[in-house]
Amino acid sequence: MKRITIILMAACTALLMVYCKQQGRNPQPLPQEEMVQTGFIAQEVEQAAQQTGYHFSGIDKPKNENDLYGLRYAEFVVPLVKAVQEQQALIEKLSKKVETLEGLTHLLKSKK
Repeated sequence: MKRITIILMAACTALLMVYCKQQGRNPQPLPQEEMVQTGFIAQEVEQAAQQTGYHFSGIDKPKNENDLYGLRYAEFVVPLVKAVQEQQALIEKLSKKVETLEGLTHLLKSKK
């Protein structure tokens, strides 16, 4: 994956230089350590899926030693939406508990 990241960074730097030249500006590429990178590492996604026992169809495994891992990001949508729904239900449940406990605390303080 690092090989692909480096290739993409080089391509982005080259595109930035072409764009700046077209705009009549002197291109100043960012140092590599300042470039922001986003995305998942396919091997880490695969490992997380295996650890949780989840069969995730969004991972494209290499077919041979020269092939690369890949991710189909569209496949992330349904599990992420489900996770957010479950989190929201938990947040609402905990919010009700907090509200109840705050009410009891207020009641106990008022009895002093």
